[in-house]
Amino acid sequence: MFKNCTYVTLVQEEHYTTKLDELACKHQRMNDVQTSIDWTLGKNPRLGTPCDESGKHFVFKTSGIGATPSFWVLYRYEEQEGKAYLLSIEPADKEE
Repeated sequence: MFKNCTYVTLVQEEHYTTKLDELACKHQRMNDVQTSIDWTLGKNPRLGTPCDESGKHFVFKTSGIGATPSFWVLYRYEEQEGKAYLLSIEPADKEE
């Protein structure tokens, strides 16, 4: 009845967490954005668009939540480790 659900471990690199903290001061729902990133990329780390020849780096665009805009997330997926490293997060609308 139930399919096996396997999630990869997401690791927030220092630059990512610094930027996330900065964005949380500006946007009330950044915690919800991060929860969405964790769930989505944890379940399907290849969901983003590949952005280099190695096939390890991806860019993923979040959905806006209420007044909180969408964001671009750069991450590296290491399949053999079962980990995705969150490298950077930037507002999709550069007015931020």
